[in-house]
Amino acid sequence: MFDEVFRWTMKNQAKNNLRRHMLGLRSALTDQQCQIMAQSMVQPLIQSDVLKDAQYVAVYWSMGHEIGTHAIIERLWHLGKHCYLPIVSDDMACSVQKKDRYLHFVHYQSNMSLRKNRYGIPEPEVLQYHPWQHLDIVLLPLLAFDPFGNRLGRGKGYYDATFQDLLSAPQAQHQATAAQQAIPAQKPMLIGLAYAFQQVPLIPVDPWDVKLHAVLTEKEWIFTA
Repeated sequence: MFDEVFRWTMKNQAKNNLRRHMLGLRSALTDQQCQIMAQSMVQPLIQSDVLKDAQYVAVYWSMGHEIGTHAIIERLWHLGKHCYLPIVSDDMACSVQKKDRYLHFVHYQSNMSLRKNRYGIPEPEVLQYHPWQHLDIVLLPLLAFDPFGNRLGRGKGYYDATFQDLLSAPQAQHQATAAQQAIPAQKPMLIGLAYAFQQVPLIPVDPWDVKLHAVLTEKEWIFTA
């Protein structure tokens, strides 16, 4: 029992140290650097095989020096795609157990007003939830990732809890390209948006951590499936 607690403590400490390190690197970026790198990722995403047949795409609302998503949202609308934003309700945010923390997704349109949730993140005021199983793609924020699809977020556990069913889902087979091979048999496809410097050799993982199918940086696509 002591050994298990010790291993969990060391793993948790390693994750927190990595979070602090990556937050420091990201905060050192200038606004102009963030804008340039985010803008350079719009076309590779929009023109990718993974987005070609997707109709229902969930996008996080970028804050601070996260990879900017506002230009992506505009392009999705222009292409006639349906865009969704994640919703965190107050009662879920108050939960002390990560397994009880889930995200809902709301169809986001240009005429919708937004309100800030308890984390200061804007969310649509119109709460008509869309089942996540019907989404084709979900774009996720992150602090770090590795080549195996492991993602390090801020530690709240919302994305992991929401997509637990994907842990045992099979991958699609016999597709033509690397992008198509990464498309999962069970939707949605989870894609992290990251700066290239956020890649690390290996992230400590827990059994409940849900892997990404791909990561897009300002330099390249990385398909992890």
